[in-house]
Amino acid sequence: MNCLSHAWKYLDDPWFAAGTCLPDWLGMMERKNKFRRAKVSSFIQLNEPSDNSSVLAQGILQHLADDDAFHGSIAFMETSLTVSRWVKEAVNSENMNRPAFVGHILVELLLDATIEMNNPGTLDHYYATIAAISARDLQDSVNHLATKPTTRVQTFLPHYLSERFLFDYLRDDRLLVRMNGILNRVALDPLPTSILPTFAISRELVWNRRQSLLDSVSDTRAKVDE
Repeated sequence: MNCLSHAWKYLDDPWFAAGTCLPDWLGMMERKNKFRRAKVSSFIQLNEPSDNSSVLAQGILQHLADDDAFHGSIAFMETSLTVSRWVKEAVNSENMNRPAFVGHILVELLLDATIEMNNPGTLDHYYATIAAISARDLQDSVNHLATKPTTRVQTFLPHYLSERFLFDYLRDDRLLVRMNGILNRVALDPLPTSILPTFAISRELVWNRRQSLLDSVSDTRAKVDE
């Protein structure tokens, strides 16, 4: 869901950038479908490294490696713990399920927003890069790499490009709509509008910590498992 944070360093390489987004995209399409490191690494080893599908697979590995580093970093753990506590305090209700999950996701989405805020035009560049990928070719590649075949990529990608919903992360009211969409997909109760002041202070916190959060992920491309 924090696609820009994964892809923004690689926007000169459309297939690699798309690969860094694919684990999140697949989760949006089919939550139980996954990419496994062993299968993705094996595909890379058996195919030409410059083939589009192999480059895509390398981007998937980058996403998985970046997630490990990011979620295990002190910067992320401290920030998400603080935001989760604020969420729990703001929604003091039996209907507030899993504030830690909400805090985790909220930090990720707000970090995407800080990249655009700090570098205006990055989101336009991101969407132009992803638009260079053929939905049909992406569909074929995903079916070589995911644990299960899917038919949803060809309809998902045009919708994703037309929605441009990453821009919604820049506004608290629109961010609430996107957060509640995520909560709905995982069968959790929606957040009330009374959460918006918490979004505002969380946005400021993530902005102030943006460099340490982004620095937790290396610029080095992930290695293929042997």
